[in-house]
Amino acid sequence: MCSALHFILIIGLAISYLVSVSAELAAFNSISCPLPQGMCVYGDIHISNPLTSGPKKLPLNETMEYIHALLQEAIMVEHSTIPLYLTALYSIADSSESAVSVIHSVVIEEMMHMTVAANVLNAVGGAPRIDAPNFVPEYPLNLPMTNVSIGIQSFDLPSVHNFMLVESTTAQDKSIGAAYVYILELLRRLCDEHGEHNVFVGNFSYQIEMQAMNQTAPKIANLQDATAALMAVSDQGGGCPIPGQEKEWPDVANISAGPLGGDLSHFARFSEIALGRRFLLNDTIIGGPTGPAFLTNWSAMHRFKPNPRVSDFEGTEVYEPALAFAVTYTELLVQLHNVFNGAPETFGSTMSTMFSLTQLAKILMSTADPRSDEQMGVGPCWEYMPAASQFADRHGKARPIIPGDQSFVGRFVPPHGQHIGGHIQNAVS
Repeated sequence: MCSALHFILIIGLAISYLVSVSAELAAFNSISCPLPQGMCVYGDIHISNPLTSGPKKLPLNETMEYIHALLQEAIMVEHSTIPLYLTALYSIADSSESAVSVIHSVVIEEMMHMTVAANVLNAVGGAPRIDAPNFVPEYPLNLPMTNVSIGIQSFDLPSVHNFMLVESTTAQDKSIGAAYVYILELLRRLCDEHGEHNVFVGNFSYQIEMQAMNQTAPKIANLQDATAALMAVSDQGGGCPIPGQEKEWPDVANISAGPLGGDLSHFARFSEIALGRRFLLNDTIIGGPTGPAFLTNWSAMHRFKPNPRVSDFEGTEVYEPALAFAVTYTELLVQLHNVFNGAPETFGSTMSTMFSLTQLAKILMSTADPRSDEQMGVGPCWEYMPAASQFADRHGKARPIIPGDQSFVGRFVPPHGQHIGGHIQNAVS
């Protein structure tokens, strides 16, 4: 468990470490900072450390706007990994493969990470924008806050190595963990200077507590909650700080998933697949796993051309199921948007839509690609479809949401599909 280490890391951070964190953020932060010059990091240019220079007080309103934008991008980053990992999961032909349970667990936990980021944004008075044209990434892309290049492709060894990059600190010292440290330090400064009651001003009822696999993505009421939750997300992805080397986190971490659960971090779990061996209790990232073999049959995969788009299949029999997948995916985003913007009680209804996506993906994977002479299937088209969105009906705003049933949900569910109720584990299996 890493909670005590993170108390030291966040509350008692040394100034030299804060400078390092800000320098890292400078290299990957693409959000325009509204604070006065001398208090921001802009693009790839480190102007100065906003946490240790400039006016004695950070301006409340402008800094809150900046934090809202950073947290919105964090939600987008957490979400962007889900299509990546789900596609890998869908492409494994043999459900008994050990990699299936690993990727399945990571997908569920990434959904919880997205929930935590959305809860923190709601807690500080923001509004998660999930049903929006710019929320859905166009693959391939460089993942914000990490600058790792990712794409939609069949599960193979190179993709596993890419998953490890996503979950760790890259060679350019970029990671979601460093971004969360920066966000939390901004929040701490605002709470110290303006009072916590002026920072955590959101409507608590907009948040949800997600539970799965004996883990909980909690609601957020204050800085302590936000610190514990965001650092737990970072731990589960890249690993916990190593005792005595706390200031080197997230660059130096162990294999533990931390307080959220899951035993091994996502990086360690993907390392087991890549290296073909399981970690034992006293193993380290540097030393590698020394346990039993972790075997993967790399030939037993559904193959397809990477990064498929609906428009690739116009005029073919694949067009309708490809469109159906994209429409259902967009409808899921509408549902999730509503969950985090005033209708948390509807979260259970998203499970059937997730199940529909799984069924449609399996149909596409087993359908011959009409563009290829090789024996290849069709990959899922993770695209935003305006006709299935409520973005225009809300006039581009996050709130108020539009209540009622969505017209597209379940429209393309295969006849043999079944309702899965509230069991999110089964919805993505």
